[in-house]
Amino acid sequence: MRRVDLAASTYSIIPGTSSSYGAAVTPDGLTALVTSGPSDTVKVVSLASDTVTSSIAFESNEDVGNVAITADGLHAVVVGSFFVGVITLGANTVKSYPGGGNSVAVTPDGTRALVTNSNGNLYVLKVP
Repeated sequence: MRRVDLAASTYSIIPGTSSSYGAAVTPDGLTALVTSGPSDTVKVVSLASDTVTSSIAFESNEDVGNVAITADGLHAVVVGSFFVGVITLGANTVKSYPGGGNSVAVTPDGTRALVTNSNGNLYVLKVP
């Protein structure tokens, strides 16, 4: 993952975020979640210090893809090849659902996740 300074037209690489696929920023702008496919993890990155502060294991059975965060910042939804995970942020616990996907978006009220898959299907997952 790279941090880009648009004013200076420069970027820096955040250590520990290689092989990243998807990224999302918490509503307060302090933290990013970065998916890392080969290691089946979601990295928690402090944007104040540009460091990985923790890793959340997510067994996707292949590659971890996109991630989205609810507007209240309490949950994140991450998609993998064969599973979708709902992460409770803070506790960093994951509840997995079969199905997998490529892309994910969370409704503004944070109650549903819209997941697309490689077959062109859209399905809706209720977020706790």
